[in-house]
Amino acid sequence: KKLDNVILRKRELDEEKLTIQRQMEKKDSEINDLNTKLNEKSAEIQSHKTYKNVLDEQIKEYKLMSEAIVSKNSLIEKLQKELNDAKGL
Repeated sequence: KKLDNVILRKRELDEEKLTIQRQMEKKDSEINDLNTKLNEKSAEIQSHKTYKNVLDEQIKEYKLMSEAIVSKNSLIEKLQKELNDAKGL
């Protein structure tokens, strides 16, 4: 009878072990899926950061161009005034 109890208990433990192994496999699969999604999102974020850097550089270029245009407009106005003054002589 004691042997039967031990055998029965072993069978129960084996079943419990199998159940736990299945649960672990399921959790491993979930972890892998989440890691895949995380990697995809990380790549997407990196792509956005790269695009943002490109846009930031373009903005810097446009600001420099704008400053150059303002400076040239100032020079044109000055030269126009000098020309008008010279015509008035």
